[in-house]
Amino acid sequence: KIPKSSILSDEFLCHKDSSIILDLIVEGHTPITYNLTLNNEVINNFYLNNDSTNVSLPFGIGEYQIINLKDTFCSGNNSEKFKIIIQEVPIAEFLLYPRETSILEPIIYVNDRSYFANNYTWSFGDNSDFFYGKNQSHIYNQAGTFNIKLYVENNFGCKDSLSKEVIIHPNFELYIPNAFTPDNDNINDIFVCKGYGIKKYKLNIHNRWGELVFKTNNIEEGWDGKMVMNGVYVYRIDIIDFLGKNHTFEGEINLIR
Repeated sequence: KIPKSSILSDEFLCHKDSSIILDLIVEGHTPITYNLTLNNEVINNFYLNNDSTNVSLPFGIGEYQIINLKDTFCSGNNSEKFKIIIQEVPIAEFLLYPRETSILEPIIYVNDRSYFANNYTWSFGDNSDFFYGKNQSHIYNQAGTFNIKLYVENNFGCKDSLSKEVIIHPNFELYIPNAFTPDNDNINDIFVCKGYGIKKYKLNIHNRWGELVFKTNNIEEGWDGKMVMNGVYVYRIDIIDFLGKNHTFEGEINLIR
C-alpha cells in the first residue's frame, strides 16, 4: 500500500503574527519520513512512529506541501499544496449622533463606517438587548453616561470593536415657592427650591433695603427665616444645568408667621 499524506489547517489568518498550526496527516507503515516545504523550500524534516502530527510553525504564509514521503516499504506521492492566506482585518468605525442630549429627546442614531466587515453587533450600554445590522437607533429610558460599542466581524472570523460615549442629561426643571410660614408647625416652615438637571446652584436673598439675609450654593439647603421680620424678600437664583446653560431667576418671597 502506497503511503499517503495531507495537510489540514485554517486557510485564512487575520494577522501576520497569528499562530500557524498545521495538522500533517500521513498513512503508511511506520516508521515514516517526509519533508515539509513552504513555497517549495524545505523547512522541516520528520521521522514518525505514528500516523499524524500537529505542528505549530512560525514560518509564515504561503503554500505548504509534504514531499519525499517514505514508509518502511515504499515511497508515496507528494501531498496537495495547502495555501495559507492573510485576510483583511475589519476596522470598526461608526458615526454617533447626537453625542449629548437630554432625557426629553433620548433617541441616539448610529451609522456604521467600518471597513472589511460583514457582521455588525451593537451594545448600547444600558442593559438592553444586542442589536444587529449596520445602522441603528436607540432610545434611552434614563439619564446617564453610556458606552456604545460596535463589534464587527468578516466572513473569515476576523474581528474588531470600537466604543464611544454618549451622555443623556436629565431635563432641567426648577420649582420656586412664592411664600413660606416659619412658625414651627412643620408645614412649609422653610423656603427651599426643588429641581433636577442642575449642575451648579446659587441662591441670594435680600431684604427691602438690599441687605443680604441668606445665601447658599446647595439646593438642598433652605432658608428658615429666623431673625428677620415678616414681609416681602427678594431672591436671585443662578443655575448652570448639565448642558452647561445658564439660568437666572429673580422674584419675591412672602415670609408669613
